[in-house]
Amino acid sequence: MVWPLDALGEVLFSAHMAQHIVLTAVVPPLLWLGRPVILLWSLPRCLRRKIGALLQARPVRKFWIWATLPLPAFVLEGAVLWGWHAPVAIEAALANEAIHAAMHLSFFVGGLLFWHALAHAGRRHGAGYAETAALSFLTMMHTGLLGALLTFAPRPLYLAYDDSPLAWGLTPLEDQQLAGLIMWVICGTIYIVAGVLLLAAWIRQVERRSASATFLTGYKPGSPAFRADRSNAAAHPRSEPG
Repeated sequence: MVWPLDALGEVLFSAHMAQHIVLTAVVPPLLWLGRPVILLWSLPRCLRRKIGALLQARPVRKFWIWATLPLPAFVLEGAVLWGWHAPVAIEAALANEAIHAAMHLSFFVGGLLFWHALAHAGRRHGAGYAETAALSFLTMMHTGLLGALLTFAPRPLYLAYDDSPLAWGLTPLEDQQLAGLIMWVICGTIYIVAGVLLLAAWIRQVERRSASATFLTGYKPGSPAFRADRSNAAAHPRSEPG
């Protein structure tokens, strides 16, 4: 993450929170809605081959298949989100660039895993539309809970920011409340929209299956529709040519 969020994230917790939302709930779905594999072709050939070989390695493939199932992806993303928002973790990230980079990478990877499960719902066993919709709504709920905890906390929790928000016209507590609202409202809205779209896809799938089952059942030998067709055919025989 580069300017301006990265620079602002050093002095405003709310900007830091916006970074986390972008990495977890904005960039990953946009990547999966596009064609992320094409991005590999923009890399140098030697690096592209190394990445391709790594992705084809059996342990990596097995982990990827498991980690992109809806439930494991949901748990991993949730653990990353809650773990890194512990005050001690935020303070460590602000004090150490390597830890800060690891934080952002884990947010991005966690988002990739979960949004892969959402984007590929209905295409894999154990990853139906109903299950992924439910997990999207659960993600909205637990991110909303985290946002509410930050919004209604009676005192600042992230002391590493000290009085730096004052330069932007915010007290440390107001900065934390703004961060909580960003998590609660913006992040929650993203997952609500995803859940509603998946729920609509599930309803369409159920309707298609129901219509197909009704059609097949209605034309079984011995059914009223089948007998009616036979009667019509007998009453109006086709004329033979010639």
